[in-house]
Amino acid sequence: MTQAALQRLRKAADSAQRMTRLLLDDPRQLRYLRRWWPDRRASDFVGRRIPWLTYGAVDWLGTVVGPGSRVFEFGSGGSSCFFLDRGAELTSVEHDADWHARMRAVVPQSPGARLRLVEPRPLSPGQSDRSYVSTKVDGVPRDYEAYARSIDSEPDESFDLVLVDGRARVACVRHARAKVRLGGYLVLDDSARPEYAAAAQLLAGWPIRRFGGLGPGKRLPAETAAWRRPPAPARA
Repeated sequence: MTQAALQRLRKAADSAQRMTRLLLDDPRQLRYLRRWWPDRRASDFVGRRIPWLTYGAVDWLGTVVGPGSRVFEFGSGGSSCFFLDRGAELTSVEHDADWHARMRAVVPQSPGARLRLVEPRPLSPGQSDRSYVSTKVDGVPRDYEAYARSIDSEPDESFDLVLVDGRARVACVRHARAKVRLGGYLVLDDSARPEYAAAAQLLAGWPIRRFGGLGPGKRLPAETAAWRRPPAPARA
């Protein structure tokens, strides 16, 4: 057996072990297996108009987003279609020009659907805040400060929900906090990744719901987390 074949076998065994552990620890995930099996290798979630989040998070979003909901998202895609299909007013910021062009063909601009392109800049030697730095699949680190700051021009407490599912996610969370209305939600995909631990610290004091498990396009269990901004205390 070649080294490459042995590596693939070990990866498959690890995936099977993690999947077995998930189903034993959380039998509720069994209900998602029928959805996950065809979705695990699918790629066209824009055409299917579903977010690339865990199924638990997708189902929950369907209960909190409805007609008139104001939503801001970092990273456009199937989630953009999902929100608009439910009557939400959407502002979506994308960093990739080719992907943005594809989304513009699927979601025409309208007062209720604003799709913005904010591309990264080359990384400067003097970039001191590393939370703005992210590396794409080409392996080149870039500066996403303008991307993370794209929400700054929005009024404070103006969104019912902010979804962070793009680049420089910790920085996006930092800039998005003040824009979530009291009682609104900030959602972070892949929230269990160690590099996003600082996001939880930024949202300390906000109640959290964790949606772990299977999801479309995810071959292994993942996690999407939703923090709820505490509502204003009741007046005496």
